[in-house]
Amino acid sequence: MISILRIPNLFIILVTQVVLAYLLVYPTLDELMIPSNLSQAQFAITIIVMLFMAIGAYIHNDLVDVKSDFINKKNNVVGTRISTAQTRILYVAITLIPIPIVHWLSNFMGSQLYALFYYVGIALIYLYNGHLQRIAFLGNLVVSLLCSFAVGLIYIAEYEQFMTIKLQSADIYSKLNFIVLGYVAFAFVTTLIREIVKDSEDIKGDQQEGLSTLPIVAGMRWTRRVILLMEILLFIFISWWIWKVPLIPIVKLLGSIFMLVPIVYNLVITYRAVEKKDYSFISQILKIEMIMGLLFLIIVVFFK
Repeated sequence: MISILRIPNLFIILVTQVVLAYLLVYPTLDELMIPSNLSQAQFAITIIVMLFMAIGAYIHNDLVDVKSDFINKKNNVVGTRISTAQTRILYVAITLIPIPIVHWLSNFMGSQLYALFYYVGIALIYLYNGHLQRIAFLGNLVVSLLCSFAVGLIYIAEYEQFMTIKLQSADIYSKLNFIVLGYVAFAFVTTLIREIVKDSEDIKGDQQEGLSTLPIVAGMRWTRRVILLMEILLFIFISWWIWKVPLIPIVKLLGSIFMLVPIVYNLVITYRAVEKKDYSFISQILKIEMIMGLLFLIIVVFFK
């Protein structure tokens, strides 16, 4: 049952938020004596709410994809180790638990926008799982945007403070902005590539369920070309980002090894990809790329 929670994914989300917020943004605000919009404790609660949203998204996805997952994965949790009815109850509970929390935070902030963000996020997740994931590329784009929104949560929560930093020190603002938004862009692109790869991996079950994913609509040959193109663009972007980020040369070298080597390896594997197992392997390498990106982010924060 625990596999439907996607624990490794939740861990990556959690560590990313801790690094960006508690090791980068909040220390910068304290250094410049700028009061934060949310206290560090309140932002920790915000992270918990976001984790509940992510868990709910994973559970709902498993509910919607139960038939195709039986074909694609052969070891489906929903319907075997946990019943569909139990999974629905779990999904509803996970979705409802954060509601009092988001309204409490909204009242504290004097604005209901916080609660609105939660409801819009839940609605988009529901819409994606039920409808948008069936549409070629659009579903991939939506889930990638949701992922980058989660990564950039601290930027959204403290946007006014970022503008205050800009007024006080354009240099500090530029460095901070470059690191945070650069990592948001990295999360968006890697998630988008991985979603298309997963569609390629699951093409058999998706076809039987009548989905119109990119591999089904465009064919595997063109989809592989799209993946290759996006990986090349990711390589170019990461190379530029490492070159421009204000770090000592040895750290830039570490960044190149951590982030560029897996991308080059994936390019070779993607070029040769033919079978389902090839795309399963590519998906795993992409997850390693995400972890390497997170490790480099930690290095950047410590050596900035």
